[in-house]
Amino acid sequence: MEKKKFRINMHLVFLIAIVLFIIIMIIAVKNFGVYVDQDELFKDGEGTYIDNYDYLVPLKDDEFNVIPLKTSDGLNIMLLGNGSFAEDRNSPNGMAHMIAEAADATVYNCSVSGSYVAWELPYLGEQNPMDVFSPYWLSLMTTDIEQADYYGAAITLLGDQAPAEAEEVRKTIKSIDYDQLDAIIIMYDATDYFMGHPVYETEDCAPIQQYIASLEATLDVLQEHHPGVRLIVLSPTYAFSDQLDENGDYISSDICTYGSEPLSRYAIAAQQACVEKGVTYVDNIYGTFNEDEAKDYLTDHLHLNTAGRKKVVDRLVHALMYYGTN
Repeated sequence: MEKKKFRINMHLVFLIAIVLFIIIMIIAVKNFGVYVDQDELFKDGEGTYIDNYDYLVPLKDDEFNVIPLKTSDGLNIMLLGNGSFAEDRNSPNGMAHMIAEAADATVYNCSVSGSYVAWELPYLGEQNPMDVFSPYWLSLMTTDIEQADYYGAAITLLGDQAPAEAEEVRKTIKSIDYDQLDAIIIMYDATDYFMGHPVYETEDCAPIQQYIASLEATLDVLQEHHPGVRLIVLSPTYAFSDQLDENGDYISSDICTYGSEPLSRYAIAAQQACVEKGVTYVDNIYGTFNEDEAKDYLTDHLHLNTAGRKKVVDRLVHALMYYGTN
């Protein structure tokens, strides 16, 4: 006897599928979304949205305990930089004075006007004596490492063209008691961007001629020789290029480059280097004021006015005190 074959009724299957689909849709519609009480959501305020590259880390001891700043006997802070740190250095409107007042600190201003991070040449020599005022060389001067007096030689070679504060900075660096130093603040403006210094390694230059390699070398020296000192790197503030458009307005530094990268790339790359080194980084490009706000805080395309300096100082002091004091 031939067995009866089982056949699937496709019409029935299709009908079941439609019924299941309708049931799922009804459940989905009935449960779509969850009512949110706006008063409950914002009972503690609207909150803030932070869109910057700040990276705040504390100084830690060998057991990874946070070391708070010792403010009980007064803070001692060293500044390395150019531009905003170096301008109006003896004025109440200068950033060194502002920092000293805001942080209730003794500030050693070792910034040098006209200096930059990456060297022009792969070695120190008569061809470009300004390289000696870079943060890497200044950081070496804070150590006991024996070295030739390239700094003095550069001042002699430059003569009247030497930075006005060059000799003062050398004396200041040698006068600091680094065992009593609490923090070293590093801030360089957009000079490397305008000079077209490469951000990263290229085939035709040495590491010291690269912005990031030179910054990392500086941090390495300071971390090795001053492990009890907190390091804080501040990015350049937003600056326009020095090129003008057809309306006579400065062109954005995100559009105009000088042989390397836009200014924002220097800032973002520096943040990445600080994260790798475990060093606090304050993002002035996006966190302090941006391109849309820049005209309110600059005297031209680059230099900070008093309001701009104050904004930078406020964010610096916030980062400095972030992990507490004792």
